Amino acid sequence: MGFYDEISKYYDKIFPAGEEQLSFIKEAAGEKTAKILDIACGSGTYSVPLAKEGYKVTAVDIEEEMIRKLKDKAAKEKVEVEAYVCSMTELEEKLAEKYQVLFCIGNSLVHLNTLGEIENALGQMYNLAEDDGTVIVQIMNYDRIIRLGLKGLPKIINDEEGVEFIREYEYKPDVNKIDFNTTLIVKDGSDTKTFKNTVELLPLLSGQLTGMVERVGFKRYECYGDFKGSPYKEDSYMLVLKAFK
Repeated sequence: MGFYDEISKYYDKIFPAGEEQLSFIKEAAGEKTAKILDIACGSGTYSVPLAKEGYKVTAVDIEEEMIRKLKDKAAKEKVEVEAYVCSMTELEEKLAEKYQVLFCIGNSLVHLNTLGEIENALGQMYNLAEDDGTVIVQIMNYDRIIRLGLKGLPKIINDEEGVEFIREYEYKPDVNKIDFNTTLIVKDGSDTKTFKNTVELLPLLSGQLTGMVERVGFKRYECYGDFKGSPYKEDSYMLVLKAFK
């Protein structure tokens, strides 16, 4: 069984929906008749709550098991979410509608292989946005990570569910990539299971991201240091970008 097949079982326990993220997305969407596209949706952490509030939600993820879990969750909650297995680089191939809000959060964008792929994905998001649409992107603040030589992110520990998720960085300056090494530890009584995985990330800097957003055609953008709307600074933990078509 693949790592993502395994992690999908515990995804909601590791990454529960954040109220700040939901509020940020809903504020951008406005009326609850708005169409929303959740890009790299995982198990539907945000898609399902948004659908429960009445938004028309479409969700895509490259991992088939995540989409299966999303559909199960939507069925259980008795809401409709259109969900597809789809890479960030093939959005226009799989989707024909336009959306009021498109969001790609959870540090997903930097899983693409090259700056060209990232810019292409942003261009596709632009093309799929309504004329007055908004695109929301959230990544870690790689300006800070590289400048300070940070070796990882805080552990995620859910003692109630017996789950621990360890995230470590290894920056490779010769190829400008980061090995993102994760360890999932699951405890069930006296039984402990450990799952390890490494994925290569592209440390996208703030200036690179804003330059791409301008080049693909967005009229303007705003940068925040979190989903509360705090101003983005060089020491912000994350970068949240809100781009307007």
